[in-house]
Amino acid sequence: MPQLILPLVGDLAPPEKRAQALSLVVSGNPAGMLVARLLSGIATEYTSWRIIYWIMFAIQYLIVILLWFFMPDYLVKNSGGLLVLACHVGFFISSKFAIY
Repeated sequence: MPQLILPLVGDLAPPEKRAQALSLVVSGNPAGMLVARLLSGIATEYTSWRIIYWIMFAIQYLIVILLWFFMPDYLVKNSGGLLVLACHVGFFISSKFAIY
């Protein structure tokens, strides 16, 4: 997620607030990992791992729905398809390692 959000924040934030927005996102990444580990450890003390997976399944779809409605539209800067090509190359390279 940081690989997607950081460039997007850099593009969408106004120039005078760009450093503040980027520092907030960058500091939120490790803080989110620490809080997630803490909350997951507490949750697994009181419930099974299957329930945690179903809860995370629901939360992820809720986030997708919220992003669909509240994410602002922005102009595409890379219309040449280079990003799509890079994603395909990355997919096939990692699939080679996942097969074995």
